[in-house]
Amino acid sequence: MGNNMNPPDPSVYTLGLVGTPNQANVLRAVTGAGGSFSDAMTYDPDGSIISRTRNKTSNGFRTQALETYSYDAFNLVERFTKRKDAEPVAGGEGCVPDASTAPLDDWRYRFGPLQEREQKRQYATSQNQALSGLMWTYTLLGADAKQLASYNGIQGAFCGQPANTLWMWPVEYNSYGPAQTRIITRPQGAKEYVIADHLGSTRLTLNQTGDILERLDYQPFGKEINEAGDGARTSYIGREKDNESDLGFYGVRMYEPEYGRFMSVDALWGGRPELTAYAYASSNPISRVDEDGRWDIEVEFMKNVSRAEAPYGVATVRDIDGNAVMTFVVRGEGVGGRDRQKENSDTPQGEYSIDGWITPTKSERDAYGPNPRLALTGVSGEIEESGRSLIRVHGGRQEQKTEEGDFIPLKDPTLKPTHGCLRAFDPDVLRLKQITDKLTASNPDDKPGKLTVINSIPKKDDVVAGENNE
Repeated sequence: MGNNMNPPDPSVYTLGLVGTPNQANVLRAVTGAGGSFSDAMTYDPDGSIISRTRNKTSNGFRTQALETYSYDAFNLVERFTKRKDAEPVAGGEGCVPDASTAPLDDWRYRFGPLQEREQKRQYATSQNQALSGLMWTYTLLGADAKQLASYNGIQGAFCGQPANTLWMWPVEYNSYGPAQTRIITRPQGAKEYVIADHLGSTRLTLNQTGDILERLDYQPFGKEINEAGDGARTSYIGREKDNESDLGFYGVRMYEPEYGRFMSVDALWGGRPELTAYAYASSNPISRVDEDGRWDIEVEFMKNVSRAEAPYGVATVRDIDGNAVMTFVVRGEGVGGRDRQKENSDTPQGEYSIDGWITPTKSERDAYGPNPRLALTGVSGEIEESGRSLIRVHGGRQEQKTEEGDFIPLKDPTLKPTHGCLRAFDPDVLRLKQITDKLTASNPDDKPGKLTVINSIPKKDDVVAGENNE
């Protein structure tokens, strides 16, 4: 199941070209259908949002929220503040909320050496501080920046203790499995199982007996709908949503699912002001996850069909902005059979990191062809579950070797099955290398990203029969 496909957003988005080139295509305002809400934003010279005013009418009240954002030297949000006021609609047109003098909520954030957040701390609260105290959250990070444990805390003067005493307690311990699954162990020993979809978005949290503790569905750009229960802290694409701001914390940037945009510019966007620097997943959130904005390859095979019947797939190369720059044919049929969990069988579905090019030796030419091969490492999906490795994109088996040891291209070559790799025609492999080299040469930040293999192309009969082929 993918994200819930709701009707088109009726909101009106106002863009502006203001200030420095980094502010190209900034979102200045958003107005809801019928004036149900209106948001207005301002930005700093680097194109990062520094304030947002939110006016809304809902459930018999007019509300206003004033938000501010501050950034550290790495352009990470280090401080968020919010003031909020509400007045009843029944009070008449003159009863207008004014948040400028409302009590302040003030949150500060601290980051580790990998620029992953490790601490949230509340410096001021709009509530009664003597009763509620100030909230803390601390996260223990692993070497790969994954969250290993989380702790909550409260700062205040409780139980006769001095002012500003801090109490901390563990909330969860995390271990990670294949296909972006996660096991939460609570301090009392109870285990919860987090089930994610193909994007890594949390969909279900189950207890040890299989009962559903939490269920989440999303609109295409990640706004939560049909939320029920309590469980994992993670949400869309497996990232946290901050309760204080309702923004998704995506590591280097904050994300607003209501807009489908980031709140600051893409660090890899520099020098290309004709493109939006705030877009998420190249505006293709159903099949793409935006974490680092690099060039990717999507490989699609026919679904509901054995690779023995349909061994060929279509590979699409997309640049840093999601534009298709090349398509070519690959063969994903393995000599070891159809069980993709076994060595030498068909190429497994899932997500791979692209590790770079391997220059062939003279003895490898017969197997891999005259060009380098693209190295991959399994990250999630079938490839991670299988434990298989050494999956590559390469050519080969399209030349005839003479007695003298020379290679002559075959007149009408075919793509032979592999031991689990993706085989392409030799000219296509050369072109792939040239195009991706050119992408990096023209933009040094446009580096290898991810390759995804998925069985998604419907059969002709399926389309005619009216099956769901999304």
